Amino acid sequence: MFFDLKKKISYKEWNVGFFNAIPEDLVSDNIDLSNITWLRRDSKFHCYADPFILNVSDCTIDLLVEDILLGSKNVATICHLSVDKCTGEIIEKYTLIDDNIHNSYPLIIRGDTLDEVYIVPENSYSTELNVYKYNTLLHSCEHFSTMLPVAVADATILPYNGAFYLFATSRNAYNKDLYMWTSNNRLYGYDLSPILIKSNLFGSRMAGDFMYVNNTVYRPAQDCLQGYGKGIILYKVEDISDKSYNETKVISLYPDSSSYYSDGLHTINFYKSICVIDGYKNHYIPFQKIYRKLFDKYRS
Repeated sequence: MFFDLKKKISYKEWNVGFFNAIPEDLVSDNIDLSNITWLRRDSKFHCYADPFILNVSDCTIDLLVEDILLGSKNVATICHLSVDKCTGEIIEKYTLIDDNIHNSYPLIIRGDTLDEVYIVPENSYSTELNVYKYNTLLHSCEHFSTMLPVAVADATILPYNGAFYLFATSRNAYNKDLYMWTSNNRLYGYDLSPILIKSNLFGSRMAGDFMYVNNTVYRPAQDCLQGYGKGIILYKVEDISDKSYNETKVISLYPDSSSYYSDGLHTINFYKSICVIDGYKNHYIPFQKIYRKLFDKYRS
């Protein structure tokens, strides 16, 4: 009840940060969150969350992120940000998916060539989970396939022993009920009878892509027991098949208490020796509902 009250009178100011690290650092509990380069946001009305790394060069990091319109409850788009690796300044920004509702968690699936990229974004207000093919030269997306005919949150795919396992939480219990679907193809063909593998506010909802360390698979998940996206729990995948799944907890990761974004942390991803995370700061406004209505009216 207390968490529900806080939610009604507050909003979250999200941002994305990055630093040098590899998955082995997380598994060994050797992640230092006190030395993060946070994005220098290009607008006070836009926040960024759910980061996935598209590419890393000597000078820049290319990210796919959720772009949140601050103060608006349901509007978010998927954007491609090209970021200065030293300063965190946003050099280029391309809006990829914008249908005037809430899009988030742009899972990246890489094809056989460098320019073959697919995006599987969450759209919790849709009735299906869709795949988009991303043209990295034109910075445009086109619908490729429908992965599931149901709405789910934070869909993440694990290739394992010739099969593909899709993990996502259900629409009726986004932070609690984790299901697993199976297919022989990464981008489509998932069975319509998933198995419930976990039902707990602690460690169910996905917090990023799967990680591989020394031939072992690890799953990052969110701690939603203390409130949405309070921290990250890392699990070691012990056993997986189309009928069963087992894992054990390895470590937990929470925001640096001295950081401006110290109220939550709910996404972590690695690519080319860079780790990207997000974090948020709660702001309390007693008349939050009125503020949002006025904001949406002004925006329209």
